[in-house]
Amino acid sequence: MSIKVRTNQDYFNITADIAKDVFRELPKPLPWIEPSINMLYLNSASSLIFGNFYASIICCSTLLEHTLRLAVLDPVNNGLERKLSNSQLNKYQSIS
Repeated sequence: MSIKVRTNQDYFNITADIAKDVFRELPKPLPWIEPSINMLYLNSASSLIFGNFYASIICCSTLLEHTLRLAVLDPVNNGLERKLSNSQLNKYQSIS
């Protein structure tokens, strides 16, 4: 932890400094996979950077659910052999 000297104390500069510090702590971005996965990851990361933690949690859980659904529904491209149909998968509706 270090002490920062701030010359301009307005809201935007403080928010930008905090966002810059949080951005440095994030892991490397995902390689481009598919827009439906990458955009959810981008939304989650940007929500975390700007301090909207609930939105970040919701985006992460939606991303996890979406990725799991893709893995189950598209077994040819993902190397999984599942016997679930769409009606069985949607039996419990969506977590989000």
